[in-house]
Amino acid sequence: METSIQSILTRQSKSRYVYKSLLSDIESGYSPSKFISAIWENYKKRGCNNPNVNGRIFEYAIAEVLATAGIKPFYYQAEIAFVPNVKFDFVCYHPSMPVILSVKTSLRERYKQADLEGTAIKSVYRKAQSVLITLDRDAASSLDQKIAKGDVVGLDHCFVADDRTFDDFITKLASKSFTLGKEIKPIVGQLCT
Repeated sequence: METSIQSILTRQSKSRYVYKSLLSDIESGYSPSKFISAIWENYKKRGCNNPNVNGRIFEYAIAEVLATAGIKPFYYQAEIAFVPNVKFDFVCYHPSMPVILSVKTSLRERYKQADLEGTAIKSVYRKAQSVLITLDRDAASSLDQKIAKGDVVGLDHCFVADDRTFDDFITKLASKSFTLGKEIKPIVGQLCT
């Protein structure tokens, strides 16, 4: 299968080469969840288990899903004006309702980072949607309960990437219109010099 995310794979890194080799063993036409499952199974079969590479491979696979589904444009490893000290994994930008995707192979306590990021973006964009995507099925179930109870306020949803509910989410996301971010003037008003 050819990649749809060549612009993201420009940095020379081990992760890039590993991902491209994994992709070469995958056929096109999979649903998003089946694609993630196939990439991850192939990755694990090769005996790979470097935490830094794991996360990057998962990010590339999610980017591939977004691009293949026609969810463009999207930003990868993005910083947003007026949201200091946060680098978002993915941003699908809409002027009134951006969608933030935080991607974690396993959760443990990492969901707290995604929750803080979601809270930060919602302080600037009140209608922003913050979504956590993981492979950690057990922790995702627990996190969904916390979101439902209101114990986690920055996250709207948590999806397991190799589950059919992720396919539904990608379908809904693909039905929305996203655009490039506009240049923002920090001050607007009449100027007296």
